Amino acid sequence: MYLNLKKILLIKVEDINKKEVFESDAYVKEVTNYIITNHDHKTYNKTFTVIFCVSSV
Repeated sequence: MYLNLKKILLIKVEDINKKEVFESDAYVKEVTNYIITNHDHKTYNKTFTVIFCVSSV
C-alpha cells in the first residue's frame, strides 16, 4: 500500500500516567484473574513455581 506522506498529520499526545494505570483497582483485578486462570498452564501443572515481588498486596 502506498502512503501519501503529505497527507499524514502529526498529532502530539500526552504520555499516559503509567503509575496510575498499574495501581488502579481494575488493572490489579485483571492481572490477578489472569494469574489465577493461567497458573496451572504456565507452571506446567504446578511442577515449576517462582516467588515474585509486587509493589502492593
